[in-house]
Amino acid sequence: MEKFYSIAIRKRQSGDDRFFEHDDFMFNELKINCHNRYWMADPFLYETGGKTYLFYEAYDLVTRKGKIGYSIVSDDGTATSPKIIIDEDFHLSFPNIFEKDGNVYIMPESCGDSSIRLYRALKFPDVWERDRILAADTFSTDTVWLDETRLDTLLGSVQYRKPPEGKVISCWVKNTMFPLGPAGDSPTVVKEGDYGVRNAGKIFSFHGDAIRPGQICTGGKYGSGLAFWKIGPDLTEKEIYSIRAEEMEAHVRLCSGKKLVGTHTYNASQNYEVIDIAYFARLPRVTAVRKKIHGFLWRLYIKIFRRKR
Repeated sequence: MEKFYSIAIRKRQSGDDRFFEHDDFMFNELKINCHNRYWMADPFLYETGGKTYLFYEAYDLVTRKGKIGYSIVSDDGTATSPKIIIDEDFHLSFPNIFEKDGNVYIMPESCGDSSIRLYRALKFPDVWERDRILAADTFSTDTVWLDETRLDTLLGSVQYRKPPEGKVISCWVKNTMFPLGPAGDSPTVVKEGDYGVRNAGKIFSFHGDAIRPGQICTGGKYGSGLAFWKIGPDLTEKEIYSIRAEEMEAHVRLCSGKKLVGTHTYNASQNYEVIDIAYFARLPRVTAVRKKIHGFLWRLYIKIFRRKR
């Protein structure tokens, strides 16, 4: 058994509606045919031209690496099969998508490259190019804009390459501001810990306040829930809502045979909200065979390559 992820969606009642305002909210797990190749996490939404695009980390069960993909969501609770659009030699996830000056960009997690990278759509939604590196030499995960109307300061969840004693590398982070203005200010740590500190989605406006979603990762358990924080003018935060996986399970209609054990990303668009959900399952037999073959070929390639050097 291993941990898989999938995505659940909720129709918003209005542009101001958020699920945590209700006691009886319900998300529905999306039906996406991944052909036994991927699971999907870190969902982001982008609506344009009357279509709802769902961008996500498509984790390749054969190569064991995250790629960036998308599906088009239908009102009947289904979505098109994954279309991979960004694939690098290193792991990618958390495809933070946004628009600026008529261009569409994705700023994924690329800490495997020790950078915060930006990609631009040449032909939306299928063709993308590397645009530039926003920050280098940083082990930052799940990066968001502190204010998406200005796009001048990044807020990244920076991991320790060697975490403090007793801490889990994916859970204990330092939320760090990266100013991008001409002043060239140094990064500044604003918060550290494992309860709701690691970013879980875009910062959004709610009744005039800026709200930051964060992951609950206490006890070394990655993505065990979501916490929502109101950001004050001095960047102090006050929690307005939290929900753990065991509570969220009652509010997600799952496909058969699944038990929700985690959730760690929340995002919304004009008409929808999305979360990701974790569960345990067996690797499909055909996928397990392909994984073994890929592993053998990769080890053989490394052995030959090193011998030539």
